[in-house]
Amino acid sequence: MLKNIKKQVTMKLDCWKAAVLVGLLGAVLLESVVQITLQVASRTDPSEATWVGMAGVGWMIGAGFTMVGMNVVTASTGFSMAVVMGSTRRGYFWPSLLVQLVGTFAVLLCAYPVSWVSEMLRRAFISQIPPDGETFIAANPALVLFHDYFWVVPLIALGIVAFGMAAGGLLTRFGRVGFWIVWVIFMFFSLGMPQVAEVKSGPLYVAHEAVLAATVGFGPAHWAAVIVALALIVIGAAWAMLRRACVK
Repeated sequence: MLKNIKKQVTMKLDCWKAAVLVGLLGAVLLESVVQITLQVASRTDPSEATWVGMAGVGWMIGAGFTMVGMNVVTASTGFSMAVVMGSTRRGYFWPSLLVQLVGTFAVLLCAYPVSWVSEMLRRAFISQIPPDGETFIAANPALVLFHDYFWVVPLIALGIVAFGMAAGGLLTRFGRVGFWIVWVIFMFFSLGMPQVAEVKSGPLYVAHEAVLAATVGFGPAHWAAVIVALALIVIGAAWAMLRRACVK
C-alpha cells in the first residue's frame, strides 16, 4: 500500500505543478478583471472606488478545474495504463484516490496565502482604495471561506475527486457513450440547475420543494454528512465501473 502511494505521489507531481500554475493564472486573471471593472464603474464618482479581493477565488476555480481534469485522467487513461502494465485494479484505485484527495485539498489550501498576497499588494501600491467591506477579510471571499466556513474546503476537495473519478470511470467503462453521459451531466448542473430553480410547477418543482422541506433546520454538520455520503456513493460507483471496465 505504501509503495503504491509513493508511486502515485511521484506520478502526480507534474500534474500538481500544472494545477498550481493554472491556479495562479486564474488568480491573476480574475483579480485583474474584477478590479478593472470596479475602477471603471467608479469613474463617475472616484469616492466610490472599492477593492474586492478575488485572487483566492480565481485560484480555487483555476486549480479546481485542473484537478477535476487530473482525476478524470487518473480514472481513465492512467487506470488503463496501470492495469496493462501489471498493477491490480484495487492496488491502483484506492492509493490513487487517497493521494488525489490529499493533493486536491493541499492545492485548494494555497488559495489562502494567495488571498493574503493580493491584500498585501493592495496595501503596498493602491492603499488609497479601501476594501469593499468593514474589514479586508470581508472584502476577500476566499478569506471569508477559510475563516468562517473552513469545513467547506475539504468537502470541495472531496467533491472534485468524486466527480473526476466518476467521470473517468464512465469514460473507461462505456467509452464514447460515457463521454456523452458526462457531457449531459455537466451541462445540466452548469446550465440546467438555474432553470430548475425557477420552475413553479410540475414534478421538478414538487421534488425541489420536497428537498427544501426535508432540509429545513439543517446545520453545517448535517450538510457535511449529506455531501460526504453523496461523494462516497459516487466514488463507490466509480470503483464499480472500473472493476468491470474492459482495459485495452
